[in-house]
Amino acid sequence: MPTSPHPLHPLRHVFVALWGLAFLAFHLPWTTHPTAAFTQNGFDLAEQIGIHPVIQTESPPLLSAGYLRSVSVVVAFGLALVALLYHDLRLRWVLRGLAVLVALRNIPPQSAFRNPGSIPDEAYLSQLTLLTLLAGVLVLLTLPQPFQKVLCSGLAWVLMGLCVLGIILPMAGLNTALWLLEEIGLNIEMGGGGVLYGLALAGIAGLTLLRGGRVARSQQSRRDRVPGKTAI
Repeated sequence: MPTSPHPLHPLRHVFVALWGLAFLAFHLPWTTHPTAAFTQNGFDLAEQIGIHPVIQTESPPLLSAGYLRSVSVVVAFGLALVALLYHDLRLRWVLRGLAVLVALRNIPPQSAFRNPGSIPDEAYLSQLTLLTLLAGVLVLLTLPQPFQKVLCSGLAWVLMGLCVLGIILPMAGLNTALWLLEEIGLNIEMGGGGVLYGLALAGIAGLTLLRGGRVARSQQSRRDRVPGKTAI
């Protein structure tokens, strides 16, 4: 790991708060309806649309539901990446532990393992398991020293790319869910949870971009002040 602080180091606490806000927003209503049964958070919405034949026959199956469930993968990897900004090893491991707990959110209840055939969408169990494993692999990539160096060298780009992907995929799943529920005659509106989630990730990407630009300008300014570098 580099001895000098990473350019994003001053924003580490803000990033943790925003990733936490994004995960909280996933459990707030993503759809609203006068009937409480159709006011769903992101995770429950993915499960609800997963039983519809249109979603089950997607290629690959349950693609839209998987887009919604990808939030846990994105947040888990995001927390693991932010852990690299901390010099205190204890805090790094605390954040990695939180990332693992977020990833485990994708594990279905025990009843799904005891009797998988009782689940309406047969790919439900395998999809959640694969998403959990993916999140676990991404978290593990932040542990070995070579991967830490690679990730730190391009951390700003990785974070911004993760945020862009983390907005596009769930919003695509939400768009399909809204269309599907409207097709069956339900007057469904987008809930505040999805908006808050998107704003949290946009905040992370925006702060990363602004900080990177500020550091670049500062470095350029220092180079311009070096004696002998000015034009005569």
